Amino acid sequence: MKDEDSQMRDVFQTMQALIESGGHSFRFAPKSLRDLKHDLNKVKRYVATQAADAWVVLGAGMDILQWFADQATPAFSFGGHLLKIGIAGTGFMNHHSRLPRKGGQDGE
Repeated sequence: MKDEDSQMRDVFQTMQALIESGGHSFRFAPKSLRDLKHDLNKVKRYVATQAADAWVVLGAGMDILQWFADQATPAFSFGGHLLKIGIAGTGFMNHHSRLPRKGGQDGE
């Protein structure tokens, strides 16, 4: 079985190939959310310095995803918390409280 880093690399290579096959360009921003310490104000300032037709946002918290959702530039969330945020994506839906707990109780 592949490790997580290898799987993520495969996912992004596939995403890049699909985007480029549609005639678009794909590049990684020089700084990541980790580099920006997941700080919304730092993200806002950084995004303002980068030209992009769309953003793929990896593992962002709700405040950052909401900010991207409110912008004119399209964004797609990959692995972030999407509940009640108007952004396209795949990731955590904060559904864990509804998962059955040990002993068959559903956490209510």
